[in-house]
Amino acid sequence: MEKVTRVGIDLGKHVYQVCGMDASGAVVFQRQVKSRRLMEMMSRIEPCLVGMEASCGAHYWVEKLSDLGHDGG
Repeated sequence: MEKVTRVGIDLGKHVYQVCGMDASGAVVFQRQVKSRRLMEMMSRIEPCLVGMEASCGAHYWVEKLSDLGHDGG
């Protein structure tokens, strides 16, 4: 798999859409992840820039993903 440098997360109520991109912007993976599995998946990805929409839940996820070394919000 190509090295993931950016991840975009569309936060839903129970299922999130997650897209990983490499340095050139090419999509490396795109999948749906249940909210309880997001941290497990993100812990397997090297620290990178993460983007998601501004929402109440985003503040929680930024803090949790920062603990794994990821940057952004």
